[in-house]
Amino acid sequence: MYRSSLPRWRHQLSLVLPGENVVPNFVLESLTNQFTYKLHMIPLFCLIEMPFVQAFVKKGAINLMSINRKLDTDDSVVITPNGVLLLSLTKDTFQQLGLEAVKQTPTQRKQDIYVVKINLLHKSFRPGKKGYNRTLWCLKDRLDLVMDCLVSWEPHDEKLCSSSVGVYFVDKCDKVERFDLKQTTHQYTSLQCPKVDSNHPTGSEIGCNFRDFFEWLGAIACNIPTNESVDPYISTWACPEPNTNIPRCCLFQATGMITAQAIVRLWKALRHHTAQTHNYPVCLTLHGFPDSIMKNKHEFNNFYIAGDNLYTFVLLPENCCWLYKASVSVMSQLPTIVVALHRPGLM
Repeated sequence: MYRSSLPRWRHQLSLVLPGENVVPNFVLESLTNQFTYKLHMIPLFCLIEMPFVQAFVKKGAINLMSINRKLDTDDSVVITPNGVLLLSLTKDTFQQLGLEAVKQTPTQRKQDIYVVKINLLHKSFRPGKKGYNRTLWCLKDRLDLVMDCLVSWEPHDEKLCSSSVGVYFVDKCDKVERFDLKQTTHQYTSLQCPKVDSNHPTGSEIGCNFRDFFEWLGAIACNIPTNESVDPYISTWACPEPNTNIPRCCLFQATGMITAQAIVRLWKALRHHTAQTHNYPVCLTLHGFPDSIMKNKHEFNNFYIAGDNLYTFVLLPENCCWLYKASVSVMSQLPTIVVALHRPGLM
């Protein structure tokens, strides 16, 4: 998983493990150490107060985002693990708030969306400095914004407990509650699986086209039968060729707030697993939040024109990876799927 496309956090994780009949322990262990909390009606000025910055932003990776917001009509907030607070504001809110915005993207300009960027870790961002005092005044006294948010924290020091962030906000907002991942598992038996040629994503005599393989993954995720005995009245879809029959396959899905740190742990474990088995490709699909400002490290989400917040990694036994990425053309506003081929050095 190369760094430039590493997502900040995801809403859903879908893992297809051909050859497995149960979810391996390393998958569950990668996700169990994460504590996520839902903050009800948290005032945004609390997110720049020094006790919060000193205790959590500087001493760990904080993941925070507003929820139940529409990017094209509502105000939103995120805090990234590197300590940057981003506000996505409508024109009216931006003009009332009085803080400077970053340069707009063409889509943001068209939708009248303004993004305010605040580096919480900057050495000059502290009480007594003009920039900090003005920012606090704008968020607290000039326009008291409150939102529902999800927050997760992974401390640098293993002796600290990640649940501390939930305790901190107890008296800062209306209510704090645990936001656990919802996990589901489905087992398949005698499943037709397309063959892939890692060196030829567009297809060859020994492997199907990458688009056909992606469609097969979608059928598995939606629990659409892939065997030949299915009544055509129910489904006319057929497994791409060439294919092979595998005795078992496991589909694992988790929904909630999945941090980049948890994804990295899972990815490293999957690479080790694939290197040990040398049998079938392992497929990891990550779905983003439609109402999150950021879709990955460097790019803003384009939810209001179709959305391009989807990644699928196909880890092949040859230590090669296919990366599927949903991409939206700003001009046509139509989603397309592109695939990239990556060799060793994926992480």
